[in-house]
Amino acid sequence: MTSPKRAAQRTKRRSDRFEDEYEPLTKAEIRELQRRIKDSRDPTRYLIVSRLLKTAKWTLYYNVTDDVWAMDQAGGTLFKRRKTANAVLKCLKGRGELMKVSLAKGKIKNIRRRFPKRIRVG
Repeated sequence: MTSPKRAAQRTKRRSDRFEDEYEPLTKAEIRELQRRIKDSRDPTRYLIVSRLLKTAKWTLYYNVTDDVWAMDQAGGTLFKRRKTANAVLKCLKGRGELMKVSLAKGKIKNIRRRFPKRIRVG
């Protein structure tokens, strides 16, 4: 068994090697990391949907990968950026609309039975 004193010396040597090997981050790099962390924690996503009737019961969700419309939210593609979702929607020539949703623990939440207001493309 190693003594606690030896273990502390070993970790100190490792941290010294780390400091020698890598330069400290610049302020711009720190700001960029903080922006990316904040962006990754944002639960807002967008779905492309098509309503067949006025009720939420007859709503289809677009799956970009397979180029098909799915019957449930899990079958649709979630877009992180609204710009990207709008670009795909333009390729569909207006055969759908955007729906803003939130994620909680990897699952879609805040999808109401009644359909939300239309988000304009553009």
